[in-house]
Amino acid sequence: LIDLAGIERAVAQIVHFYDIEFVEGAPESVAGFVRVVDAAGASVLADLGQFSGSSDGWAFSALELPEDVLGGEVRLEFELVSDDLALEGFAGWFLQSVQIEVVPGS
Repeated sequence: LIDLAGIERAVAQIVHFYDIEFVEGAPESVAGFVRVVDAAGASVLADLGQFSGSSDGWAFSALELPEDVLGGEVRLEFELVSDDLALEGFAGWFLQSVQIEVVPGS
């Protein structure tokens, strides 16, 4: 659970490796998705990003949290949508670290 009470600006910072099939014309059929969900995990409040293809090693991504999700408690959701990564020879999506940076003075 992430408490964003009193926070005016925050950035999700992730270090990850992904090797996910890229489907031309259907980017949402096979991808890794990062979302902000409510504290109960029941409702998606914001889509922060989606990843497909290959990161060619460990990669850093900074994803700005929109203003309308700040001020309360939320969760980050990481979802990999795939038809069959292993059968296609793709490694998948791996998270090394996730942190929320509060940006001061904004």
